[in-house]
Amino acid sequence: MVRVSGIVLDRFTGDPIAGALVNIGYYRTTSGSDGRFEIEVKPGRYIVMCQAEGYETTSRVVDVTTDTSITFLLTPRAKLL
Repeated sequence: MVRVSGIVLDRFTGDPIAGALVNIGYYRTTSGSDGRFEIEVKPGRYIVMCQAEGYETTSRVVDVTTDTSITFLLTPRAKLL
């Protein structure tokens, strides 16, 4: 197993986003109050997805062969008036 860790931040303010859901293949975790997350997965190629209430969902393909760090910058969703 290898460790995937990182942080989820607001793209515009740089503030950490607590409670963001991070999916790495079949594995999942949520970010803490400081926006940080950590999860252990089997080595491989994964689609890593991050979503949080009020923000656009983002994803990327990541090859995880050793411990890996990821930073997600989430964009707030436009509010309807």
